[in-house]
Amino acid sequence: MISEFLLLLNLRAKNFKNLIFSKEFWKNFWVPFSLGIFLFFVLFLIFTRVFSFLSSIPVIGEIISFKFLDFTLMGIFFFLALSNIVGSFSLIFEDIELDFLNKFPIKKETLYSFKFFEILLYSSWVPLIFLLPFLFSFINSFPPAKGNLFFLPINFILYLISASLTGILLFYLFMKFTPMVKREFIPVFFGFLFFIFIFIYLKYVNPGVFKVFNAKSLKEAVLILKKAGSLSPFFIPSNWLTANILSTKNPLLITFLFLFYNILLFLILINLPFQNLYHKTYISKGSKGGRRFKFILLQKELKNFYRNYSQLSQFIFLLLLFVLYIISIRGKGIRITHPIWHILIAYANFTFTLYLLITIAVRFIYTAPSLENKGLQILYYSPSNPFNLFKTQFLFYFSMVFILGILIFFLTHFSLKVQFFKNQTFYMILSIPVMCFNIAFLALCIGYILPQFNETNPAKIASGPGAFLTAMVLIIYLITGVYILIQTPFRKFYYGESISFFAMFLIFVSLSVFLGLIFFKFLFDKIKKMEF
Repeated sequence: MISEFLLLLNLRAKNFKNLIFSKEFWKNFWVPFSLGIFLFFVLFLIFTRVFSFLSSIPVIGEIISFKFLDFTLMGIFFFLALSNIVGSFSLIFEDIELDFLNKFPIKKETLYSFKFFEILLYSSWVPLIFLLPFLFSFINSFPPAKGNLFFLPINFILYLISASLTGILLFYLFMKFTPMVKREFIPVFFGFLFFIFIFIYLKYVNPGVFKVFNAKSLKEAVLILKKAGSLSPFFIPSNWLTANILSTKNPLLITFLFLFYNILLFLILINLPFQNLYHKTYISKGSKGGRRFKFILLQKELKNFYRNYSQLSQFIFLLLLFVLYIISIRGKGIRITHPIWHILIAYANFTFTLYLLITIAVRFIYTAPSLENKGLQILYYSPSNPFNLFKTQFLFYFSMVFILGILIFFLTHFSLKVQFFKNQTFYMILSIPVMCFNIAFLALCIGYILPQFNETNPAKIASGPGAFLTAMVLIIYLITGVYILIQTPFRKFYYGESISFFAMFLIFVSLSVFLGLIFFKFLFDKIKKMEF
């Protein structure tokens, strides 16, 4: 098995070597890579400033930082597990290469172990954009002991592997014991399962966490958070990594726990029978279809969300994430009367709402032109204006993103019962259409500028350099926009400076227009000389 695995790995390494020495690779890669480095430093500076501010607040600042780290690592662990579940689904039913390799005399255990290794790489890069600068800034503000710091890189890699193996194993068990269940039910089932698990743990095993929302003063909140203990269960790998960073456990023991967990799951996976796993007849069949919509172009765009079971599963998973976020916020009004608390919570909710829309844009809007290769080619060479298709697609995706954004914001923001600086809510509402416009516009522009017409798997398109560039541009745009908009209330409270809400809103709109015009110029040049 090891020799076969190394052979497959060697073939993949040769392909990668040929790829990095090609001019086309660097032509498409240097821009997203440069933006990725830039985003890393931007996020690092922002998180450093946040943690420096929190560390300057006596007692409660440090406690909030530690709880934030604990909850973030637990959330990303489950997010990675879900991503690997969806990635495994795409592998089993959408990967043409797997279908080809199954015809060779290669052990199924070797083949699937190799493919699961690829899933780990494909599913880990998105959370790393956020997680790496987050951890670096946290360690910079709250440095761990030297012994813990030495083991931290090893344990961080083992943490990512543990989340991946957990997701793959859960996917395998689901496929084996529920072969006739509709595949689009997978992300709904596991997303709901993870949410129920976290809710039950925090509500009944560690109920002190929810009491913090009822605190009427900072002193009372400190006492509640101190009694709450760890937010994550002791048997979840995220808890071990948190303990490593906070220097609360022996780092060698933590490394041993990670190794034991990962080796156990890996041995279970490679010894499971794979013979009947790859079986496309297990995919549930839909209806015979037909023209359900009066407008064909609308039907074509809607089909992007149910083009195959991978797309539909991912869309249901993201919608479920929206619903769970709304449910978790509803009824959790802010009772602490400290102004800075209201400012930070309000803009954190605003930022996360738009970040959820960015995930939709990267997965579905950016991939739309690449998945329409033949249809796009026919329309491109027809007498009609090529920009007509772009306009139709943009209007559809902007409408969808705007409706989702305004709905999530209204259902969450007003539940928080934000006080102080009432104008900030008004200008947040005005900013959402501008943000949604640029999110849909920039994602679709980059989809045309950097398409992947040779790839048919949406998951791989959403993991390519074009998707990486889309994520970088949109996240940088979101962070910059929020930074501009928060200046008025933050400086009013923290520095006593008076800055007009309207002036900062105009600066934000000007930035949005400028960025949109730049990418429209790139789009215009690309469409004139597009190659299929």
